[in-house]
Amino acid sequence: MIYHTGVNERAKGIIKNGLVYLLGDENQLYFPGEMFMAREECDYGLIQFEVRGKWGFADIYTGEIKIPATWEYAGPFYRGYAHVVAGAQLERYGACHMESHGGKHGYIDRNGTIIIPIEYDAAEEIPYRQFFKVAQNGKWGLIDNQNKIVIPFEWDILETSYYHDLVFCGIIEETCDPYVGPEDKLLESIFNIPAEPTSRRRLKWGGYDPNFNLIISPELDHKPMPYKKKGKTNYHDRDSNYYLLKRKRKYGVLCKDGRLITNITLLKRDATNIIDKLSG
Repeated sequence: MIYHTGVNERAKGIIKNGLVYLLGDENQLYFPGEMFMAREECDYGLIQFEVRGKWGFADIYTGEIKIPATWEYAGPFYRGYAHVVAGAQLERYGACHMESHGGKHGYIDRNGTIIIPIEYDAAEEIPYRQFFKVAQNGKWGLIDNQNKIVIPFEWDILETSYYHDLVFCGIIEETCDPYVGPEDKLLESIFNIPAEPTSRRRLKWGGYDPNFNLIISPELDHKPMPYKKKGKTNYHDRDSNYYLLKRKRKYGVLCKDGRLITNITLLKRDATNIIDKLSG
């Protein structure tokens, strides 16, 4: 099977005389470059293929196997690297959607050389700039292409901003919900079982600047929210230069370059007024 998971496409293939071909109608053979969006979207002209449960890469123009099929999964190349998994069970759903269970994760370059050791419990498919979001012992962090930690493995969730060089981090807190519902009270009255507050989980957010300095401790009620200027139409997140920060009904302002414009002490209207003035 030949895959181009970057555009959610797959097609039947065949290996003949050591070359990978697309298998067309009436068993006609084509090079992988004929696959949908392969020429436009396959970095370095390399496309994923799977044979007997192992994944590798072939040249879309010649069918030559450039990286042998040795991985339990290999993602497409992005920004010079491909995410690979060893020793995992692959669960498939839909045409090209897959999830690996178990195994170890890392990254290779276009020559098949292991750049990030295959030692992590999970990894993001697309690198962030020249950095890699990986997980260890249930926590996410960020490493560089020398496998050096730039954001420590402390976070239950780690999200990179698609348009700005910011990283948002989150931790899950167990809290005690003081609310006791009518069902709890009914059980108390019938069975003499004390109605007790229940525990629940909540996510607290923080953030890093472009140099990976922690500028916001994980205390926000929501992920920083790109601000839409009043009256602006055809708005997109990339058009926002500022983020609103919220903590316990108080607001602050964060610039897209990582500068904290105000502390989280304002009413929402005051925070938005500051953004409107700064935006002109």
